[in-house]
Amino acid sequence: MAGAWSGAGLSPFSRSSQSRRPVRPVFEGIRHLDSRSIIRLGILLLIATPIMRVAFCVYSFATQKDKTYVVVSGIVLTVLLYSFFGR
Repeated sequence: MAGAWSGAGLSPFSRSSQSRRPVRPVFEGIRHLDSRSIIRLGILLLIATPIMRVAFCVYSFATQKDKTYVVVSGIVLTVLLYSFFGR
């Protein structure tokens, strides 16, 4: 299995050049009813759902003045955002 990755010049844990596509072309493609852009928007929404849920939890726990859960949820939100936008 490792030979297939090294033969293509990739490792199973490296990002391809296509993993950093900007979001603007997705919205332009949706305006033109491009099917791949609609699929990419669906994937973006699926990724954004847990991020928004954790962000809402941070806000909710902060309004309840529950410091422990604010810290824990903040750490989880930081890890999610770093995994999505990091590097």
